[in-house]
Amino acid sequence: MRVFSYAIARETGKVDGSCRPARSFQIFSLDQEWLGMTESLSDDSMNDRFVSIRHEAKSRWLAGCVSRFIDIVLSLLAITFLFPLMIMIAIMIKITSAGPCIYGQYRRGLNGSSFKIYKFRTMCHDADIVMERLLACDVRLRAEYEKYHKLRLDPRVTKFGRFLRLTSLDELPQLFNVIAGSMSMVGPRPYLPCEIDPLGEKAKLILSIKPGITGLWQVRYRNKSTFDQRVSVDCEHVINRSVMGDIRILLITIPSLVFFRHAY
Repeated sequence: MRVFSYAIARETGKVDGSCRPARSFQIFSLDQEWLGMTESLSDDSMNDRFVSIRHEAKSRWLAGCVSRFIDIVLSLLAITFLFPLMIMIAIMIKITSAGPCIYGQYRRGLNGSSFKIYKFRTMCHDADIVMERLLACDVRLRAEYEKYHKLRLDPRVTKFGRFLRLTSLDELPQLFNVIAGSMSMVGPRPYLPCEIDPLGEKAKLILSIKPGITGLWQVRYRNKSTFDQRVSVDCEHVINRSVMGDIRILLITIPSLVFFRHAY
């Protein structure tokens, strides 16, 4: 969870039993609306509280710096070693289907900001139009999409695109999103703009950190979960997030990809 980014102390005059003004302070945070909390502190605990707030803020800042450093180093290393593979994938996409190699789509990132996520194209070039027609004509597919926000046997996916999805190789261009700073190596999957309203109050929590290429949801369920389960796992990840936890998720991601766990 985020900590106070800035605090304002206001002295309030309260009257105790001896009819003397009793000094107390009320702390207002600029994140008050986000956190939904206000604390009243006495003179004796004021200094200790400020020290605690500064210490926690410093710890969060250091953790953020470490995470960003890990993001840059890992993404640069991955691009360096995987760039020849990425070129081969791009060539295969051009050979096997019409349309661009890279597919860009707007998602919601840190604090609800909009950014374009990049993937290798795995569908036909007019996939969005085809999806509208499918959901309008097929009640079963529409019910599946509303529950999972995915289609297990999506007819829009090309043969080579199915292989890319099975191996998660379609996600490789997102390494450039990580370098740009719009994504992290580990975090909640980026949500579509139309998926924010269904999140309700949980949107503030999930959007409080950068979305990631991998995360707790990917290693635990990947595609084998409902949308509501995905949201719950993303919230769990944000609440319990730590640098060591992110490293652990990165290590677990490797066998999940190798054995195609919950992939389709």
